[in-house]
Amino acid sequence: MSTTVTSATESVLRKRYDMRDAVQYINEKLKVGITERTFRHWLDREAIPFYRVPGGRYFWSQDLLDRIIESMQHPAPRET
Repeated sequence: MSTTVTSATESVLRKRYDMRDAVQYINEKLKVGITERTFRHWLDREAIPFYRVPGGRYFWSQDLLDRIIESMQHPAPRET
């Protein structure tokens, strides 16, 4: 689910959110209390999409965060 940032995706990330900002943005939109530790766990499991810069840092665009929020509000049905 990772995307390496190249010059083509750089314009998408003009307003970049680091992990702390991403967690704060999601918490404000959903009125929940997700912690950075939980977010990191999701990241490690590749349960959420992300952009990764060549230096190894993770970033999210507002559009990407909005898609994460949408999926949290309307989760896919579980397989039985």
